[in-house]
Amino acid sequence: MSNASGFLRSFELGTAACAFAIAVVAQVLYAIHFYKPHFQSDDAVLNLLAESMWKQGTLLPEGWISNNGDLMVPSGALLIAPFLSWLPNGFSLHAIAGVFAIVVMLAAFLWLLRHKVRDASILLVAGAFCASGLSWYCAHVLYQQTTYLWWPAGFFAGAALIWKRRQSKAPAAGSRWIGTMLFLLVAIVCFANPARTSIMLVLPLYAFDRALAASSGGMNGHGALRRWLERSGARDRFVVTALGAAFLVAAAAYAGLMSAGIVSTDYSASNLHWADGTAIWKNLSLFLDGWFPLLGSNLARFNWREGVWDGSLEIARFLFAVWLTWVGVSECSGVHRQKDPLRRALTLAFLAAFLPTFFLYVFFEPLAVDLSTMRYFTVPLFILLALATVHAAALPRRNGLVFPLVLAALSVVVALTSAQRFVFYAHQPWTEFWRVGSSNPMRLAATLEREGLKWGYATWWNAGATTVMSDGAVRVSPITLTNGELRPYPAMVQRAWYASESWHGETFLALDFAEASPQNLQLLNATLGPPKRIIEASAQRVLVYDHNIMD
Repeated sequence: MSNASGFLRSFELGTAACAFAIAVVAQVLYAIHFYKPHFQSDDAVLNLLAESMWKQGTLLPEGWISNNGDLMVPSGALLIAPFLSWLPNGFSLHAIAGVFAIVVMLAAFLWLLRHKVRDASILLVAGAFCASGLSWYCAHVLYQQTTYLWWPAGFFAGAALIWKRRQSKAPAAGSRWIGTMLFLLVAIVCFANPARTSIMLVLPLYAFDRALAASSGGMNGHGALRRWLERSGARDRFVVTALGAAFLVAAAAYAGLMSAGIVSTDYSASNLHWADGTAIWKNLSLFLDGWFPLLGSNLARFNWREGVWDGSLEIARFLFAVWLTWVGVSECSGVHRQKDPLRRALTLAFLAAFLPTFFLYVFFEPLAVDLSTMRYFTVPLFILLALATVHAAALPRRNGLVFPLVLAALSVVVALTSAQRFVFYAHQPWTEFWRVGSSNPMRLAATLEREGLKWGYATWWNAGATTVMSDGAVRVSPITLTNGELRPYPAMVQRAWYASESWHGETFLALDFAEASPQNLQLLNATLGPPKRIIEASAQRVLVYDHNIMD
């Protein structure tokens, strides 16, 4: 190796390592600190469920109403609950779940890729993009809400186990513990919601395994039925047990709990029905509009007045998103000619995850609502990132400047993007670095604590987040407000919050200014009586009553 090529390799590896470190540190800092003003009531569900688990000493607390059939076991709530014996139920505990999610996702993603990708620079850059979440939307549901962590992380961990079993020189000796690990992984993840995980986890893992099995040969038994059984995996004890039986055990346990009334749920987005022609076109348009933003590029909405530097970064992200899309199209169209077993397996796993999700998203209602609902494509998106990594590693590495410079440029882009998205004041002097803004829940929590209020109600976005921002000192339970009538929020709540015996004495109702319209206030006065006092918060009007208004 010449001095020049050695320098280029060192430069490439150094920039990749720096990008990986910056992306991971930025995401961790966001989880433990900078995310605080963006914390919302959807995120607070982890803390509130953990509290119910801790108080009742059970994984499935009585009275908890889940949403869309998601039992949230496993979830970040399992990490938060044990700490409630010593720490207040606030943002700091939620950060523990966020850091755990980052570590688990990166470990699973890199565990699979390290078996095939030997180039450390490519592996580090891919890890940096994984840590960045590709887009803020994906990073949010993976690393802050953590609700979408278990499916992609479960896929990569399961695929790594399948790959290890297929590549083992003594499969009979090693497949037993691998099969046991995969069985436990699939059963645990699927237990939370078998319907979703059948598409998000089981089907992609099945496609991955069958692709590897086909690549290894040995599927040419005599007779059409025998060949079909071999190709489908019906004669493979590993597939039948580790995937099929694990899923059935989880589904049976889930159905049993539901039918026995041990767990309760509210169906909204999961209550699917066929879309008409207008809705199908709307859903398709939303998918096309949301695809590049999901990949981290928002060029169509970028304002060039924000600066040349930001514009250059946006163009770079757009080009990367185009390349990632091209890799997906190219690999899918050429999958029948692909000789690399891992690329072929990842391609079929991508299709197995993407096509059913796309079909449901476009042809059914009500999944496609806005850009945030593109989160349903998180699993195929990260499988695509893994596929692109293996694709890049297979490119010829001729001596020259192009490949090292492109990889270095990608390193710079992902590092700067991570710092820009997740560490907002990185460009400020050090004295301002740790500063964060405030949010309505933060200000409302401070007001309620200052006024000595302990128990009350608000609509969804001002409820759970405010409870967590007060470190549990104030209980703000979510309600719906319709024509002056208060009702408990239907999902992700504990029934005990609304029981009259749960609280006696002064309660409050926090309304934003739109909710506190003269008409609503008049109706509330008619149903609840006049408030004892009214507190004007920064963005809310707090009505204080001398009784529990949910009685």
